Amino acid sequence: MAANNISFPEYWKGPAFPPSFGITPPDRAVVEKGNAIQPHHPELGDVTDYPFVLLGKTGQPPSFLLMGDSHAMASSPGFDDAARLLNRSGLFYRARLCPLSGISESGDADSLTLLRMMYPHWEHNMDLILDWLENTPQIHTVFIHNRWIELVNSHRDMRLKQLVADGLLHTCARLRKAGKQIVLLGPVPEWTFGPRKLMRRNALLNANRADRLLGGDFITRQRPVFALLEHMESTGLCRFIPLHGAFHKNGRWLEEDEGHLMYCDDNHLSPYGSRKMVSGILDQLFPGMESTVSN
Repeated sequence: MAANNISFPEYWKGPAFPPSFGITPPDRAVVEKGNAIQPHHPELGDVTDYPFVLLGKTGQPPSFLLMGDSHAMASSPGFDDAARLLNRSGLFYRARLCPLSGISESGDADSLTLLRMMYPHWEHNMDLILDWLENTPQIHTVFIHNRWIELVNSHRDMRLKQLVADGLLHTCARLRKAGKQIVLLGPVPEWTFGPRKLMRRNALLNANRADRLLGGDFITRQRPVFALLEHMESTGLCRFIPLHGAFHKNGRWLEEDEGHLMYCDDNHLSPYGSRKMVSGILDQLFPGMESTVSN
């Protein structure tokens, strides 16, 4: 971790979810640590006791699942707090995912090879969790949070972008057929520098500026992402919730809020940033749940 970043846990340090409430977690999930695979299993790498972390209230059956790549992990503290507030329980799937499915037999070998390099074990983990969801009626809602810009940025060719769209559509269709509600979470603003370096630079300049990320710049760079997620929502298979509004205040993008850093590095939320983001969209994440908020 670079010196200008703050401590960033590899995974949300919540309690593991053992078999309970009639739910048995899938085993044999590949859980990566950074870019290194821990060879604790001869075929599968680092296999944890349980691939799920409990979010929210203990002693209640989980009703939602949060999954995706490291951005899902970074947002999990916010989901944990929100679930507690709403007297709900959910799960975070620790295995890093590329949330695509149904494309392993695609004739686009080059794009598949790139995806497999970017997300080792992605197909195994996706098949595992989709099979599990199809046989776990207790889970009603699936939240998918990913760093979408890695998949569909302006430098990717159209074949890869089409493969990503096809794979995400297949995932949403399969989950919807299983009776799930699917929510795709949009991108968070990203920075050239980690937050500590950025704040130190602003102090030296005697300016409260975050000029690397302007409104137009964010929208321009993320335009392919918004196009993908808005298209998915238009199919009627899922909902799309933009996140960036939680990071914009008084005409500027926020790297910190009231002295609290919003990020751990240039694109991963800090626990504070995660909680700030989720609290701002609580009614969209869990519509109709406001009456259950704890006193």
